[in-house]
Amino acid sequence: MSAWENGNYSSTKIPEISFVHWPSYIEDMNHHLENEMRRSALTVIDDVGAETDRFKNDFPSDKFCQLLGAREGRWTFITSNLFQEHWAVKDSRIGNRLLRKSRLIELRNTKSWAEAQNTI
Repeated sequence: MSAWENGNYSSTKIPEISFVHWPSYIEDMNHHLENEMRRSALTVIDDVGAETDRFKNDFPSDKFCQLLGAREGRWTFITSNLFQEHWAVKDSRIGNRLLRKSRLIELRNTKSWAEAQNTI
């Protein structure tokens, strides 16, 4: 359990794993969670590109770019509904950071979670 999950925001222990739902994070901007994401051994960032403003202003892009820079050299898993070719259009800095020393796994033409639930 991360420091964020157990409410211990003043923890000096570096969390092993941090998980963040990106659109919620952008709405709340919790600085304790930001520090945890920057320092953890593994960070999972979910649903990037689904922010309500869809990167229309630079704030989510800048924050994401800063976070990717801070995480360089550490394991970071990112889920997004945007494909690789869309990142250069959204923000070339992010596209460059996402592809540098990275392994990209794209799943195209797959059912969404909701669609998959309807087939069970």
